[in-house]
Amino acid sequence: MGIFLLYLISFTAHGQSVSENNAPIVEIIKPKANKKLKCNSLVPYSISVKDVEDGNSAYEEIANFEIILLSKYLEDSSLATEYLENINKDLEPLFAMSKSTCLSCHAATHKLIGPSFDMISKRYNDQENAKTYLVEKVIAGGSGIWGEVPMLPHPGLSKQEVGFLIDWILSQADNPTQFYIGGAGAFKTKEVQTISNKSVYILTAAYEDHGISDDSKSKKHGTHSIKLMIGK
Repeated sequence: MGIFLLYLISFTAHGQSVSENNAPIVEIIKPKANKKLKCNSLVPYSISVKDVEDGNSAYEEIANFEIILLSKYLEDSSLATEYLENINKDLEPLFAMSKSTCLSCHAATHKLIGPSFDMISKRYNDQENAKTYLVEKVIAGGSGIWGEVPMLPHPGLSKQEVGFLIDWILSQADNPTQFYIGGAGAFKTKEVQTISNKSVYILTAAYEDHGISDDSKSKKHGTHSIKLMIGK
């Protein structure tokens, strides 16, 4: 037994991990699945996150700004499977931004300190060299475009990392992804004129952990999705 313990100490001392990172367990506590929602209404939500390495959201061990809720309205519930199969297209850039300061200043469709992502997309989407300009702007920071409050510089991010985020932001003009930050809050349902009995909302709660010693290659994420009915 003593030799085995010495082997473990030696193994970890050289910067190698003897255990694999565990994936987070994410659960939408409320609303409950299949609940019927009304149009143009606020719906309270709460999310639980448990991670062996990072901690438990119930004890405030999980950073609130790293918990994400996606809200997706679908006219036909048959579209839900395809939507969920491709949900990482939205989650990956949002996970990356949750580790920075982006989501403290920018929301999906309404202005916070800075413009919303759909506002940015509508302004720049059709402009030549928009991506190059925005990548340089994010890295350098500055003010004067959307107001006097300056955007903080992000010198620690590479052009490739920022370019990945800009590609996603520029895709948000016509059908922006509705997302909310935090383990509790409220989301607003759409004001829809015509609703069929097939219309649904898909809620997806998500959290990406910090991996082992913040090693990006060992990071894992957990998600939980539920279907909600929608009516007048």
